[in-house]
Amino acid sequence: MIGLIRDDKTPLPNVSIVYDSLDVLSPRNVTTNNKGQFILPKIEMKNYQNFIKSIKEINSMIIIKKKGYDTKKINLKTYDTNKDTIDIGTIYLKVNNQTQ
Repeated sequence: MIGLIRDDKTPLPNVSIVYDSLDVLSPRNVTTNNKGQFILPKIEMKNYQNFIKSIKEINSMIIIKKKGYDTKKINLKTYDTNKDTIDIGTIYLKVNNQTQ
């Protein structure tokens, strides 16, 4: 999965992107680069039975967080998940007025 995180004017670096899931397969500690871009690595398993068991626990939501901005949840079911790479495009975060 790839995407870009911005506020109204600029790309946002160091934005946290995580699956809303407790499974051990979900990538952890993914953040945007200085251009606001991110890549969540593909989840792969060699054992098909383990894959089927584990995939049931994977949530289709990702959470996008940055201090000083509203947290945003994205449902991946609204994107074409049949492609090898899911491009969620540009996601805009709003400044959280309560933290200023």
